[in-house]
Amino acid sequence: MPPDMPHPELCERRPRATALARADVSDTLKWLAFTLVAQYVPRVSLVDLRNGFRDEYQLQSARAVVMQRLADDREQEECRVLMKFWWQLAMTCREVTEADLDRHVSPAKREAVQGLIDAIRHSPDAIDTWIADVPQRFPRIRDRGYEAWRTNRNS
Repeated sequence: MPPDMPHPELCERRPRATALARADVSDTLKWLAFTLVAQYVPRVSLVDLRNGFRDEYQLQSARAVVMQRLADDREQEECRVLMKFWWQLAMTCREVTEADLDRHVSPAKREAVQGLIDAIRHSPDAIDTWIADVPQRFPRIRDRGYEAWRTNRNS
């Protein structure tokens, strides 16, 4: 028991309302501390995602969807974070966290990325479903940087 807290027997001698109020404040402080800590603790490690794929072909297919359907270079910060996620899918290093995804990726694309994370944690069949579904929701992205480079090179 912390030194600044009165002994439980002393609390019982006080009026009941004071002891209950103190318990309510204590519970509230515990809840608040838990909530604050939960916000800063990473929800899930994204380092081991590579291990959830059936084979190399499925991994490359999922990465292709991320690159071709989600990582739009018109949104630079979002694209940067999604490309780090793309890289992390094939590696066992930590490039991006869920907090980075939450902060920089639009809600619709964040939902798609979370769908992939959940599918990886569930089964290879769920990944196949994700690979088939996401292209229906997001059009293919035109790589404007590559197009500009190719145009300048051919000029």
